[in-house]
Amino acid sequence: MSRIYWAVMAIVAAVSAFLLWLWYNLGFDHVDYPLDLILTVGWWAIIVGFAGYITRAESQRRKAIRTFYLSSTKAYNPELGTIEVAGADAQVNYMQEKLKDLKYSFGHHDAPDANDLACTKIVRTEDFKKDGTWKGSVETVGGGATQEFESAEQLKAILAI
Repeated sequence: MSRIYWAVMAIVAAVSAFLLWLWYNLGFDHVDYPLDLILTVGWWAIIVGFAGYITRAESQRRKAIRTFYLSSTKAYNPELGTIEVAGADAQVNYMQEKLKDLKYSFGHHDAPDANDLACTKIVRTEDFKKDGTWKGSVETVGGGATQEFESAEQLKAILAI
């Protein structure tokens, strides 16, 4: 996860610890009232829900950054921008190299004009590891057909069609 999300979670945990310290120092722990337990459980449920939401949002953001939009001669990625690269082999090699180096920054390049890119395929990466593991799907624009791949060789075969 990105450092900003960890910072937010650290702040939430610090506020929670402060509120717990305040609760004890003000003597509320001596009051026998069931609302205390309800508030505590509710507060921690909110924190766990917030952490889950942040984790899910970051996962979706990273998945979007790993997506490549391809035409016959160009490739576009939100973090890397547009580059001239023609042919299935060259495109797969380019994507493989760039996936190894993604920084998952918050800056992004604007999508190119539809006439400039003329996107025909969208490559979505589900899992990529530097050891060569690469799983994802290729969606054909306009046709709606989606094909799964589990290796760079399978991806090359799909893009060559």
